[in-house]
Amino acid sequence: MTTVEVDPDLHEDGRRRLAEAGYDRVRCVLGDGAAMVADPGTFDRVLATASAQLGRIPYPWVAQTRAGGRIVTPVRADLASGPLVRFEATEHGTAVGRTVPMSVGFMELRQHRTPRA
Repeated sequence: MTTVEVDPDLHEDGRRRLAEAGYDRVRCVLGDGAAMVADPGTFDRVLATASAQLGRIPYPWVAQTRAGGRIVTPVRADLASGPLVRFEATEHGTAVGRTVPMSVGFMELRQHRTPRA
């Protein structure tokens, strides 16, 4: 199991808490969760806790998920929260998905955020 956190303080706190709870075999990566953090086809599941813009799911999530594996992420449109979407990675390097019948609200991936004026 792997977890990725971009904020150094949250990464260290999460790593420490996982170890204290007995989850010392979890690989904790400090980095951008939208980037490649593993070899292609490594993961059975990618569970995102930051929303991606509709139509802009990070390709590394697809590349790192084995064919038949699942990617679950909240998506959003400009200025609006959207649904949770479950994708299935294909053997052709793509992913197809459908919405889960629930609306969710998560912060956006850093590269999808609107810059402050």
